[in-house]
Amino acid sequence: MQLTIITIINNFFIKMEIEKLITDKKILSIYQKYQNTMPFQVVEFANEIGVDVYTDTLPSNISGKIEKKDDKFICYVNKKNAVNRQVFTIAHELGHYFRHQKYFETNNIIEEKEEKTLYNTFQKDQPQDYSAEQKKMEKEANEFAAELLMPERIVKEKWQEYKSVNKMARYFGVSEIAMSIRAGNVIEDIRFMV
Repeated sequence: MQLTIITIINNFFIKMEIEKLITDKKILSIYQKYQNTMPFQVVEFANEIGVDVYTDTLPSNISGKIEKKDDKFICYVNKKNAVNRQVFTIAHELGHYFRHQKYFETNNIIEEKEEKTLYNTFQKDQPQDYSAEQKKMEKEANEFAAELLMPERIVKEKWQEYKSVNKMARYFGVSEIAMSIRAGNVIEDIRFMV
C-alpha cells in the first residue's frame, strides 16, 4: 500500500534546474552561496532575497502562504507543523515566488482583501475545486521545493553513502516522506518502504 502511494506521488515531481529560474544575478549569487550547504538554510536564503518569513497560527489544513503587500513578499508558515514540514513549506512558497510572479500581478485568491495570496495545498485536505492552472502552480512549487532542499546531484551522491531514507532525511533536514519521494524521483532502481 505505501509503495503505491509513493509511486503516485512520485509522478507529482519532475526534474528542475533552479539556476534557470533565477534570472536576477544578485539573487542567483545568494542562491549559489547556500546551494551546497545541507540542510539548505531556507529561512536565511528567503530573508536575504527579500522574502520575510514568519510563523503563524493558520487553519490546520493550511501549511503556509505567501503574500505580496505593496512591493514586499511575506511568507507565513503554520507554527503547529513539525519543523521539517515548515522548512518544506517555506521552500514551496519560494517556488511560488520564483515561478509565479505574474500571478501576483493579475489575480486575487482571497476576496475583499488587497493582498495577493497563494496557499500551499500540498496537504491532506486539498480543495477539490482547484482549477487545472492552480493545481499546476502547486505542482511547480513542490518541484521547486524538492530541488531547493534536496538537489538531485547531492541526493544521488548521498544515496551512495547512506543507502537509507532515514539518514538522508536527517542530512537534508526534511521529512522521511519528502525524502522518499525525492529519492524515488532521482535515483534509478530504488526500492524501499516508508
